[in-house]
Amino acid sequence: MTLGWAVISTTGIDLSTVGPTKRHAVVSWLINVRHENITAYTGDDVIERIWKRTVEITANHMRVERVTIEVTDVETPNDQL
Repeated sequence: MTLGWAVISTTGIDLSTVGPTKRHAVVSWLINVRHENITAYTGDDVIERIWKRTVEITANHMRVERVTIEVTDVETPNDQL
């Protein structure tokens, strides 16, 4: 089992956001779901402001929490078969 962080909504854990840090989870969600333009040079203050705005828009249905992940199966991509 691995400890990490993930964005959680009323529909559950967004697995695409699971990562080693809270920042990783938030940035993954903002890029992949909200399509925000965040780069390696985007400061923590800007990321926090975008996140807070997004949480307000979604009526506070989003949160970031520590999660424990257990990998039970790994799928091999077709190009590696």
